[in-house]
Amino acid sequence: MYKDTSHLLNKVKNDTITKFLNICDFSINGFGKWIPRHQKIINNTMIGDFEIAFFITGKANLTIYNKLYICEENAAFIIPPFTVYTAEWLNKDLKYYYIHFDIKPPYLEDDFKKIILMNNINVLNLNKNYYKDLFENIYQNSRKKTAGYTIEIKSLLNLIIVDMIKNNLKEKKLTTYIDKYLNPSTEMKIVNKAVEIINSKENIFPKISDISYQLNISENYLYKSFMKILKLPPSKYIMYNKIKKSEKMLCCMNYSIQEISDKLGFSSLSHFSKAFKTYFNESPKKYLENKQR
Repeated sequence: MYKDTSHLLNKVKNDTITKFLNICDFSINGFGKWIPRHQKIINNTMIGDFEIAFFITGKANLTIYNKLYICEENAAFIIPPFTVYTAEWLNKDLKYYYIHFDIKPPYLEDDFKKIILMNNINVLNLNKNYYKDLFENIYQNSRKKTAGYTIEIKSLLNLIIVDMIKNNLKEKKLTTYIDKYLNPSTEMKIVNKAVEIINSKENIFPKISDISYQLNISENYLYKSFMKILKLPPSKYIMYNKIKKSEKMLCCMNYSIQEISDKLGFSSLSHFSKAFKTYFNESPKKYLENKQR
């Protein structure tokens, strides 16, 4: 006998958090298990993408914007891009899993930070039995490159984000964020298309004039659209992406600092170092040295 269950499916579709997660997408930049080897403290550092870490064992102090968090077993912390933090390990058996990721489309980044950090809480206790097993199983699959492991990482990330949103945000408040993305303004559409152009070629970033020409709009209108949606001009958005790319090339690829500067189109090595320091508060050379400790 056939039973119509479409009314139940509609309820799922209308779920507020599901609507939000259907609007955005996450690109996974890194996943693994971290065990400190030597240093006991990382002072005033930052990263170029989002990081979520889930503590397996041990204890650490995490300081973000002068606010102290104590991270223990089953605690998860999230750090947005270019957020200065200090971490101090309080015992030797510290271990945690980590996920590094970016959010797409990029104009969602600012609201995404507000949504998951609504109460200015960077650390959440995920005291659910399945998280530890999930992380370990997916970690083992990622090491073996088991088919589908990247989807598993993304599903795990979505699960954590759902818990973080539930913890920090009321459904009515989330609806106000969603509505503007379900019916995007003209400026939002322009920014989205401009971002696609900016990210369309590996290591090659277009000029502002090229973007406005492809979109058949004036540079002034492009500027106003970026300021309205992203609260920064297109030139700074391009630089922001250059620096994020340079950090990945610095840490994950075998490029010299000079090669990175050349490949990303900086006018000189000193120009690249100065721009990098603006975001990371230290030169590329110093940043790499600290990462390699």
